[in-house]
Amino acid sequence: MKQANFATLSVAIIVLFLSSCKKDPQPGEPTLSSGRCAISFTGNVNFETSNKFAISNTAATTATSLPFGTGSAREIKLEAVETTNGSLTITTRSVLIDILLSGSASTANGSVSIDLHKTSGIPLATITLKSTTNTGGFQTGGTNYYSKSGTITITKLTTAEIEGSFTGTWNDNLMGNLSISNGAFAGKF
Repeated sequence: MKQANFATLSVAIIVLFLSSCKKDPQPGEPTLSSGRCAISFTGNVNFETSNKFAISNTAATTATSLPFGTGSAREIKLEAVETTNGSLTITTRSVLIDILLSGSASTANGSVSIDLHKTSGIPLATITLKSTTNTGGFQTGGTNYYSKSGTITITKLTTAEIEGSFTGTWNDNLMGNLSISNGAFAGKF
């Protein structure tokens, strides 16, 4: 009888432990702190050290929403930065999403899609992927990928939050093209 109770108690403790483990928040989850964001994607080629990027709700993420111009528009900026320290090398990868919308824009009537190749007018959006590699205190590498084509789709937009996805092709003059088909973002202002 004691063995059965011990086994039951052991199973209950293991289940409680596994179910209470906290996972990292991902884009689309309501666990972001105010002023933070989540950005993730997988590319067809490496973005410096990896083809995957996933940063969420850390001190290295920011989310802002501010009036733009005369206040008839608003600018939303989400930025996530990842720094990896090797024995002699420091690599930094960052993603900046910059969106310009009309001040009254919302997703009350459905999602908002923006062509990343569009260069003027409202709505307007850019996504920039940058990286640097420093070895022994000297910059020894880096990339600057700028959107060449693609779409950003905003699925949730309120005065306090934004969520969405992005797909497209980015280009670095030396490294060539990087394609993304599953980009996701979320921000809380």
